[in-house]
Amino acid sequence: MSNICTNCDTENSLDAKFCKSCGYSLPKQNPIEEVIHPKTDKKVVKKKSNLLVVIGTVLGFFATFFLVQFFFNNDNSIDKEMKLVADELNKTCPVQVDEYTVLENTVALPGKIFQYNYKLIGLDKSEVNLDTVRKYVYPGILENIKTNPSMEPQRKKDVTFKYYYKDKNGAFVDEYVVKPTDYK
Repeated sequence: MSNICTNCDTENSLDAKFCKSCGYSLPKQNPIEEVIHPKTDKKVVKKKSNLLVVIGTVLGFFATFFLVQFFFNNDNSIDKEMKLVADELNKTCPVQVDEYTVLENTVALPGKIFQYNYKLIGLDKSEVNLDTVRKYVYPGILENIKTNPSMEPQRKKDVTFKYYYKDKNGAFVDEYVVKPTDYK
């Protein structure tokens, strides 16, 4: 087996880091091991997975999950809890939601209000047909709040959700407010 240079297609030895012909950095090869099955005596090539990465990812997911559960199920001030959750979410922002929308940040407002701030990519306020947007966006937001299992803690705490949209220039486009009476 050999390591092929992606720049000049020259064959190099597996342990080479640079191409012997052009000096281009070679792609890193995954370590392989041959396993002989006792019944068939056939060799099978098996890639080694990095078990520590998998375990770390799983532990990170559960730690985040329980952290969010703790913040939303504790009897401390719900506004303080929501601020901590907003701060955590903001560490991953901005996030492109779809081809037109970017979640820029989240804000925990007083009175158990959690606000999502979105920006419409490449759209000016004058280009947005609000009737069409309201016809399709609000029902999707409401359905997500009602059915998304990860929003269960917020629903139990009667949180009001605000979705704030602005255009590519930062001008206000629309806002949706979903109260507990809307999603219960």
